[in-house]
Amino acid sequence: MKGLLTRAGSYLRTEAIYLLLLLALFVVGAVMGFGGLLSVPLTEAESLREALGGLLEKGAWESGDYFAQFWRAFVFNGLLLFIIFFVGASMFGTPIICAALFYKGYSLGYLLAFLYLAGALRGFVLAFLLVLPQAAILIPVFLLASKSAIAFSLSLLTGGNCGASVLLSYSLRFVILFAAVLAAAFWQGYLSPLFLQIFLNF
Repeated sequence: MKGLLTRAGSYLRTEAIYLLLLLALFVVGAVMGFGGLLSVPLTEAESLREALGGLLEKGAWESGDYFAQFWRAFVFNGLLLFIIFFVGASMFGTPIICAALFYKGYSLGYLLAFLYLAGALRGFVLAFLLVLPQAAILIPVFLLASKSAIAFSLSLLTGGNCGASVLLSYSLRFVILFAAVLAAAFWQGYLSPLFLQIFLNF
């Protein structure tokens, strides 16, 4: 029993280290995306504010084409998740997986910086309504996907146990993660516009 607990503790520590390293990579990407856009000249920041103001005044989120927004979000995140899954099933997928996770962090940071530059306090409210809810789903999804894919790729590289049962378990894990991506896309396509309309009508 003591040996089992020791092995379980060692396994959890290893998993936690993997997740912390991947989270650090994601955060670095987000910081670079946020900082990169914040460094734009003042004239470009004013252009961003005008662009966001025009978008809201035209009621782009009130067009009712919620399925298109849902589909775009699902395709973008689903494709990135599929890339992580696919390269994880190869022996040399780790660099590509890390690049995909970094890109996801960079794109999130860039979007948050855009909303901040374009709307200041209003931009923070928009970020809370439009970005953070699905980010709360997608960030754990991509962290877990990256960890699973890297572990599977390293197992292939080192000649570990990669039989049919392991491949099936790996695939089922990603099916669950795809379902979470679907939930995040539903929020972005259908619920975010609803909350945004309530916010704009105040």
